[in-house]
Amino acid sequence: MLILLSAFLYSPVGVFSKGVDADSWSIIFWRGAIAVPAGIFYLMLTGKLGSEWCRLQRNAWFCLLVVALQACATAAFIASFKLTSVANVALIWGASPVIAAVIGWLLLRERVTKRFLVAVVLALAAECQITYSDYEEGIPHVDLAVCPDNKPDEDTGFCRLAFDGMKATVFAFHYKGDDACLAGVKQYSVKQFLTK
Repeated sequence: MLILLSAFLYSPVGVFSKGVDADSWSIIFWRGAIAVPAGIFYLMLTGKLGSEWCRLQRNAWFCLLVVALQACATAAFIASFKLTSVANVALIWGASPVIAAVIGWLLLRERVTKRFLVAVVLALAAECQITYSDYEEGIPHVDLAVCPDNKPDEDTGFCRLAFDGMKATVFAFHYKGDDACLAGVKQYSVKQFLTK
């Protein structure tokens, strides 16, 4: 239940972070200002506040290290949405469990189960990670008549252009059934893009 709830709450983070007219540090501040009281309220509700506080006092240095790493991860997570496209971050975020498992196997010699391998194959074989209909709702863009270097060509796909400050990002989509799937993302400086 908690995994489904966290997936539901994390899914719109990219669109909200990109859509809010605020800098990264403001978003990080308000995220923390809401998350900390919400976490304390949850522990009070479940009756675990006292036991968690005792555990925190016993392992103070370890807990401080975890908090510092989580704070850095949150800052990088939110900043990544502001500095690149939601599509880029969604692809990386979706691949993170696979990357974590590979690192665990390489560094910690963790055993890779058959069930995990099947899950990886299914995740990688997914027809469409990001559809055009998802992209269209979340990212302000303009239509391009022709893709840079004509890839993909008009028979197999199309491109969209989004500006973020002095960066121009071209999103390439390939037709798949009734929708289209994100096939690639290229970023240029505005000057580079205008001279292409």
